[in-house]
Amino acid sequence: MRLALIGILLVVPLAVKAADLNAPATNQPTVGSEIARGAAAAFNCVIDNYASALRAGQCITELDSQNRQRTTTYEPFNLGLNFRGWVLADAHAFPEKPRDSDIGRTVANDWRRAAAPLFVVFRDYQKRLGVTDDQLITAGGNIRV
Repeated sequence: MRLALIGILLVVPLAVKAADLNAPATNQPTVGSEIARGAAAAFNCVIDNYASALRAGQCITELDSQNRQRTTTYEPFNLGLNFRGWVLADAHAFPEKPRDSDIGRTVANDWRRAAAPLFVVFRDYQKRLGVTDDQLITAGGNIRV
């Protein structure tokens, strides 16, 4: 039965026009899709470096810099990257249940230090792009932590 189906597929021509493999690939991202892509990248930075606010912040800063090097339309991605990075860092800095130990308070303080520059940077990109808070929250995807 399976061989018969394969045989039919090989015999019956497809009604699909063959792609021109030499044509340039077109990818036209939107501001919203780039914000979402940046937000996802920030989430990965924080998850991959969960134990260290410093390393998570460095990861976000390095991605911001790399993205500036790659494209002239870096701002929407970097807005999402720094916005989500700030949301996540802020959530760790000010948890719903405060930390009782000295180590816990030290960790929260580290996340506060990581959050501050991310806030400044994302607000700068937001202003340059003219994106409202509501638009940013919508495009940034699920910001629950």
